[in-house]
Amino acid sequence: MEPTKRSLTINASCGTVFRAVADLGHFSKAVPQIDRIEILSESTAGVGTRFRETRLVRGRETASELRVAELVENERVRYVSDTFGTRWNSTFTVAPAGDRTRLTMVIQGRPYRVLSRLAAPLMKFLTAKAVAADMKGIKAYAESLEESAASA
Repeated sequence: MEPTKRSLTINASCGTVFRAVADLGHFSKAVPQIDRIEILSESTAGVGTRFRETRLVRGRETASELRVAELVENERVRYVSDTFGTRWNSTFTVAPAGDRTRLTMVIQGRPYRVLSRLAAPLMKFLTAKAVAADMKGIKAYAESLEESAASA
């Protein structure tokens, strides 16, 4: 399946945007579709951290287990998972854009089961919609964090 890529500019610092996508406590608040995150590993942050993300997908709860595969502070975080017969690789990258931040998300699924391969076109469509919604939520959340910090 071809990668899905989405970028947007956020009125917040790289540090604030990075926390919104790399800190699981913030990430669960930043993405409105996430109902809850449960830590499954001894570590609660950083590479190797495993967690279960439960989110609403088309009105139904869906849980996925993810692992932090890469983390470069204030630059990028990569999550991997194996869900519905597909190996997923999701990378968030932050970069300065003047006094704002450019956030890019790239997600790629590699189906390895026959049914997953057949469903790939539908999954691509649903993934694109989910990425757009996630990015919108992250933008709103990071900007609200930045506004709160500025008024404190």
